[in-house]
Amino acid sequence: MLNKICVAVQKRSSHVYKRLYRNVLQIADPIARFMLLYSLLQLALEADNQKGVDDFIRITTWYNSSLDRITTRTGANFKETIYSWLRNAVGHTQESYIIGGRSYSFEEILEEIDSFVDTLSLITRQAIEANKI
Repeated sequence: MLNKICVAVQKRSSHVYKRLYRNVLQIADPIARFMLLYSLLQLALEADNQKGVDDFIRITTWYNSSLDRITTRTGANFKETIYSWLRNAVGHTQESYIIGGRSYSFEEILEEIDSFVDTLSLITRQAIEANKI
């Protein structure tokens, strides 16, 4: 079964992306669901990097530039969408994050993920519909 899914994904079959999307939505844990939705979004866009994901997010109706955040990447100074920033916060855990002079705990980051996971699911669905049909 896994082999069939891998072959279908390599062929960029739209029904596989839709099935993966439906399966991800069944995950009860919002953090796991968020991380998998982000990965599926990147896969559906065939984005080689985060910039490709952010560029797509920025053209959706759900994008809000006021939510962008400065990257925490050492030596870099650019803004990421809230979705990429949250994904990176989980992927590269720290004890706290400074945003606009305020320190946020990892628990607060997880709460933010919970509040943005539903919107990320809509963005991911749009990417699948736009790129995989």
